[in-house]
Amino acid sequence: MELTVYWTQFAESRLEEIFNYYKYRVSVNVARRLVKGIVDKTIDLEHQPYKGQKEELLKQRAEDFRYLVYKSYKITISSIPIRKELRLSTFLIAAGIRRR
Repeated sequence: MELTVYWTQFAESRLEEIFNYYKYRVSVNVARRLVKGIVDKTIDLEHQPYKGQKEELLKQRAEDFRYLVYKSYKITISSIPIRKELRLSTFLIAAGIRRR
């Protein structure tokens, strides 16, 4: 089964926040590698939509929520098989990162 992968606006903004955090705190190269790693982790989802573990905290919802982990980031995936789409919905920032 092949689905279309959509990045929600929220997921894109979180990815941008992650990039900016590491860009200013560490370096541009580290920020690029981290963001590339997160994106690369999701590439196979079009062909393997059920990749990842089920998200137990969201099992009461109608959609099927799964997640992938890359380093200290959790990538939450919601699938809607009827519409043949897969949404990457959120990134949870690691506990050590705080906004100023």
